[in-house]
Amino acid sequence: MAESFLQEGTQKVVPGQPLTWGQSITDPCLSWEDSERLLSELAAATATACNRSARRACGGQFSSLTPLPNPVTR
Repeated sequence: MAESFLQEGTQKVVPGQPLTWGQSITDPCLSWEDSERLLSELAAATATACNRSARRACGGQFSSLTPLPNPVTR
């Protein structure tokens, strides 16, 4: 399991001290940018694996499958 938030890491709640905006106070988290990169890499690896499986299952009938466009936008 991976947890993500806006800012990487975690912070402790200390009375009288300001909190860092966008950073978890519970568990260590990946940053938004790292999460975005990780999910893009996972999508590409999944598309590659699906392409291989489809070629084997269909006797090479499909030369490639088109992966879905990257859904992460800013």
